[in-house]
Amino acid sequence: MKSKSRKTNWMGILLLASAVVASAAHGQSQPAAAAPPAAPVAESQAGASRVVLRVGGQEVTQADMDYLISTLSPQTQAAIKAQGRAPVGNEYALLLLLSQRAVSDHLDTKPSIRRRLALDRMKLLAQAEYQNLAKQIRIAPADVSQYFAAHKDEFDQAEIREILVRKKAAGATANSPGLLPADAHAKLAAISKALAAGTDVQQVAKEFSVPNVVMVDTQTQTVRKGQLLPPLDKAAFELKDGQVSDPVETPQALVAIQVLSHKPPDLNAASQEIENILRQQKLQAKIADLKKSANIWMDASYFAKHAQGLPTGQTSAAPASPIPAPAATKQK
Repeated sequence: MKSKSRKTNWMGILLLASAVVASAAHGQSQPAAAAPPAAPVAESQAGASRVVLRVGGQEVTQADMDYLISTLSPQTQAAIKAQGRAPVGNEYALLLLLSQRAVSDHLDTKPSIRRRLALDRMKLLAQAEYQNLAKQIRIAPADVSQYFAAHKDEFDQAEIREILVRKKAAGATANSPGLLPADAHAKLAAISKALAAGTDVQQVAKEFSVPNVVMVDTQTQTVRKGQLLPPLDKAAFELKDGQVSDPVETPQALVAIQVLSHKPPDLNAASQEIENILRQQKLQAKIADLKKSANIWMDASYFAKHAQGLPTGQTSAAPASPIPAPAATKQK
């Protein structure tokens, strides 16, 4: 058990350390060391230049290793803090050793490796420029207020609770979970009637709840427009406080909500989200302008949807964007 635990603790390090193979190999083909550049933080001269690892004739400084560790996940960094840096050093030493061997074996001259290194470098630079463009964008308070005024209803909030009755699947055996459709409708109608009459939800849940079949949510949740199924979303913002929606039928269950309260839009609460939305819009507009001015040309016969088959081993799934987008924001 002890050995298994140790392996699990360092699995993240093994995977994450391997992610810098391309960068290390790229560095091997250059005069500079393969280790990552020093982190842009204030460091003592001694710490920045202190050699802490050597593989053959290649030296890695404390600043290099500190930067590498800073790129790992918080969970891995916590494990390093508790167990020491030796596992990282061992993995990085192996990384450098294998990349040095690859250069000695002239693997860095193989067309496939050279293309991969060039692509990795291009992705890193593109991501850096994407972030640089994002930093240049400024959002004025007036822009936030104007957007809020034009989309005010989108920031309405409703506090709801959910009621769910699972239906028995067609052709299911008698002891399978769920109720027959007619029984499910009757059960949900009885629950809705009790809640609408003001019966305490704990009492309703105690009387009607059946594990894995009938669920009366005693906890509430706050939702915004667009977060629920369309009929429930409409009900959440049209029903009065205390009312219960009509049931919505899904393939597996009947679902309804009780609306408990409504919260009007608040500019202060929504300002950060609006800034993110506007920043993303402006960033996409700037990128669109860059593409227009770059005189991009694409061979229509090659890029046509059904022009030709894909290379061996490839699928027709759309490739992931080479530039990661910023933190997810809901585009309006």
